[in-house]
Amino acid sequence: MRIFPYTKEGLALAWLPKRKGKRKEKDILDFILRIQSSFLNRSGDIVAPAYEDARPFSGGLASVGSGDSYGFIDTEGNLAIPFLYEWAGGFVGDLGGVGKDGKYGFINKKGETVVDFVFDIPSLDVLPYYPQHNLQAVRTGRMRGLLNDRGEWVAEPKYERLYCGEDPLVGLQKDGKVGFVNLSGDVVIDFQFMGIPVHSDSDSFGSGSISYCYRFSEGRAIVLMPPKWGSSGWYSGYGVIDMEGKLLFTFDAHPHGLYSEGYLAVQKFREKKAGLFDRKGNWIPLPDEVCLPFPSATNEVRGGILNVLISKSKEMVDFSETRGDFKAEYLKIIEDGKK
Repeated sequence: MRIFPYTKEGLALAWLPKRKGKRKEKDILDFILRIQSSFLNRSGDIVAPAYEDARPFSGGLASVGSGDSYGFIDTEGNLAIPFLYEWAGGFVGDLGGVGKDGKYGFINKKGETVVDFVFDIPSLDVLPYYPQHNLQAVRTGRMRGLLNDRGEWVAEPKYERLYCGEDPLVGLQKDGKVGFVNLSGDVVIDFQFMGIPVHSDSDSFGSGSISYCYRFSEGRAIVLMPPKWGSSGWYSGYGVIDMEGKLLFTFDAHPHGLYSEGYLAVQKFREKKAGLFDRKGNWIPLPDEVCLPFPSATNEVRGGILNVLISKSKEMVDFSETRGDFKAEYLKIIEDGKK
């Protein structure tokens, strides 16, 4: 069973096996066919029927799928909006995104259409960042835009990429450059930072460190630095900016999340070192045997605790090649400037 983080409704999405047993899945399709989705309360009790597909609660409702149709359930597990849609995202405020007849529009919590079905299905990569800002992503062809929870434009669909973090500044990419707007759509930081190339009709960032660029958290955002002259790479490393767009420092390690509780967790594969940057860019090394798991929100400092992997050889090595040589541990962050 895999459990996702609890939402403010106090419920967590859980992937449950359809059948008991320890048979190893042959591939990702076999894995998907062997799981079902439900929801757990903080006592670990299942509070909703099992569905073929589901997404976490937001705005008091969760989208669930049965066969080729999607609807929404409430926090008691009752069906609140019938299975009428081909696809369903999440609610922000009173606006929920759904797909119908191959197009994407928005409904309210009564199931009434608020924004007509005129958009293409948006990328899932960016949606998890929006609910805290009451924003919804839309896509028209290869262009992206943002609506607020009243169905009003924050950014019309004329941007190549969208970047939302935890702070109320949204990154937009146009003509290969990234700038930032506030939640009213006003430009706060000019379009000056190099963007992430778009190679297909997809907003996918893939996985890894780059997916954390241009997302503000605790007044800081990671940006990509231009390639150095004569370099074969398309970027030369990372930088950190403040909410005025000022570059505070640069680094060549790989970020493993966003700033959280004053720290940014990074890993230097070439030098086999993991560590933290504080908000000013001061480097705090972690013990030599410490590695960070694959980049994700679980690598951020939460409650003064950092999830890490400890190498049994007492030396950091390539986690992707030697999974069996690690054990999961937790580090407590002691704010004395030394640990």
